[in-house]
Amino acid sequence: MGGNIDVVEAEIAPQTCCRKDSSKKKAKIEAESKRHYMLASDEIFKTLMTLSIPSIISMGLNAIYNVVDSMYLGRSSSLDLAAVSLFMVVEIGVFMSLNVSLGFGASSVISPALGKGDFVSANKALTYFISLLVLLNCLLPAIFIPLLEPILEFLGANEYTMERAKQYGLIMSAGPIGYGLTAAMGPMLRVENKATLSMWRQIFSSVLNIIFDPILIFALNLGTQGAAISTVSSQMVVGIYMIWFYFFPKRSGATVNLAWKEAFSSIDWPMIGKICSLGLGQFFASIGNQVAVVIFNRSFKKFLDFQGIVTYQAVMGAMARLSSLVVMPAMGINLGFIPLIGYNIGRNRYDRVYKALKYAFAAMILIGGGLIIAVEILGVPISKAFGTEPDFLEVAPKCLRISVSGVWLYAFPALIMGYYQVQHKIAVSLALGISQPIFSVAFAILFPKSSLGVEGVFYVGPAAFICTTLLSIPVLFVMVRDIKKKIRETVIINDEDTDPIEMVETKQEVKV
Repeated sequence: MGGNIDVVEAEIAPQTCCRKDSSKKKAKIEAESKRHYMLASDEIFKTLMTLSIPSIISMGLNAIYNVVDSMYLGRSSSLDLAAVSLFMVVEIGVFMSLNVSLGFGASSVISPALGKGDFVSANKALTYFISLLVLLNCLLPAIFIPLLEPILEFLGANEYTMERAKQYGLIMSAGPIGYGLTAAMGPMLRVENKATLSMWRQIFSSVLNIIFDPILIFALNLGTQGAAISTVSSQMVVGIYMIWFYFFPKRSGATVNLAWKEAFSSIDWPMIGKICSLGLGQFFASIGNQVAVVIFNRSFKKFLDFQGIVTYQAVMGAMARLSSLVVMPAMGINLGFIPLIGYNIGRNRYDRVYKALKYAFAAMILIGGGLIIAVEILGVPISKAFGTEPDFLEVAPKCLRISVSGVWLYAFPALIMGYYQVQHKIAVSLALGISQPIFSVAFAILFPKSSLGVEGVFYVGPAAFICTTLLSIPVLFVMVRDIKKKIRETVIINDEDTDPIEMVETKQEVKV
């Protein structure tokens, strides 16, 4: 009797396994069909908002965390806020920007490949991206930890802020992989049409940060060290999840999979070059203000006494965090815009690209304008949230209003660079990206020497945004003309002619 049961179980087991495999395959095909329909056929504004709103929420919450973090540090001590502000140049300008630029570069390769149904190229690009991410974040600590003190001296640290800046910088320099596994993965998840998952990943990291900060900064009295531990640990928790997501795709439902054998049996150097270079425009655009901050911190010594230096460095820190409230939600629109146009460029649907461009411009300008108006009205209460010292409150409200006034112009260069990234036209994207730091550095040198005096440093950001926008407007006209020409020339194939189920089955064959 027992033997018969064993035989029956042996016969049933393969059938059950086949049914499970078939059910999983069917669910994956349905998900892929839905993703294809949304990107290729659904109403453009709806699709852009579906991809962007989770990004706006997550980026906005991350910006709020940055502001709250600065508030905690400012309430702890102006010296703490000034010290952290010094290392933020490295944290944002190097660690975050390099990782995010790799993410943008990889997504600019993967998105058009998915539009063409080329899963082999998409899988190889993901594999190269992960490998480059690990290599980059092994090199960064090896460079910055031994050179931390001279780097901080160059950034403008003095005998009062050096020790606190070192405490913060040492911990942050040991954990840049956190930026790689959180910030850099955002564009990848949006390419996968998993914008909601990307949102929850960012929300979870920000909430952990907000919880850890008061415990570590105040309860355990760790000051700047507490802020750094909070940031690194919350990023690593989310980073562990991202490792699971891509290394176990059958459970996570990842569309693009790691393909180590295919990627490294014959290395595609041109693809690696594109991944590294396509995001450089975004990298240079993001470091523009950080380069200017270095010049400010060094020039403060010429104009101010000790208390004045600390006050202005603290205001610079508050200004940087507050500006992120404008830039990050606008960046969320850009993060939804890139996979949408990339997929449709891959399918030669430039009519949809043109509509996406119009809606993205309008949304970014409205978001930026609304937040700038809020800062204009609430400048004094916002300043009080960052610090209560009289010297700080005397300078902060006016400077915060000035510094965020031109940030709404971020839309122009950002969307243009995004379009040319996806088109793999590196020169245009790079030229616009480099223009931002060039203008920032030039104005950072000139303005403090003018009649504006030391307050001239706060006009640098808006002036650089205005000049970069003026430079990008002719490029925008050429870009729109190019898109309209391609709309006229392209024979638009009905989306029903491309069967998403067939695309998924092709992918299954490739994996086998």
